[in-house]
Amino acid sequence: MDTQLRELLHIAGEKAVTILENQEQEFEGTLVGHQLPVQPALVGLKRRFHALEQQGLPKWLPNASRYALYRSALVASSGVNPVLKWDPPIVAAQSLKQTLQNRQHLPDAPNRLVKVTLRAKKTHYGRPALHDVRVAVNGDAGPKVHFARCISFMQDAAGRHFVALRWYLETTEGFVADPNTGLMRLKLVPEHLTRSYSVMPIESILNGACILPCGSFLYVVQSPREEAAYRNANTD
Repeated sequence: MDTQLRELLHIAGEKAVTILENQEQEFEGTLVGHQLPVQPALVGLKRRFHALEQQGLPKWLPNASRYALYRSALVASSGVNPVLKWDPPIVAAQSLKQTLQNRQHLPDAPNRLVKVTLRAKKTHYGRPALHDVRVAVNGDAGPKVHFARCISFMQDAAGRHFVALRWYLETTEGFVADPNTGLMRLKLVPEHLTRSYSVMPIESILNGACILPCGSFLYVVQSPREEAAYRNANTD
């Protein structure tokens, strides 16, 4: 690393960046060359989550959203062979740390894995912090990729982690891009419907999603590699 750049980073209190010029060169700087996977972990205040007693979700969520999510979790975890398999007691939090794959990089790239904090908060330092994600959903024809908004994060007694999601609906048929923008066009499903929400294993999150409002719709911005993977997963 250039000495002058290193000194500037030191003065600014920043860490030195990682540089790889060839496969044999050692990584330099204070960042580790390869981010190792880390186990998911709830962050911040934790609350007991109980769907039947309607406890655990933050009060700032609209009543319609909270009640619909409680119903969704209760239905999914009931029965002889429930869709949602977890071991009570359940605790919930509004943030979770884990590693995700930056799918804009090749699988062997040193910065493919990134440690992130996913949030499901009304605001974080004065800014909206309801994070959107790309999610893999198993179907009869194999896994599909959909988009959703994080509403809460959970951990069960066995240490398994889950995410409560509110789904986005693709508004163009056949999972094709909007002809006017070249982007996938979405809208949030109604907040009062039970089917608008799901609680899924945290491993179902592929990575974050950049979803931007424009007029009465929302549009998802994807890298070329993400867009190709999305089309391959969702088209026969």
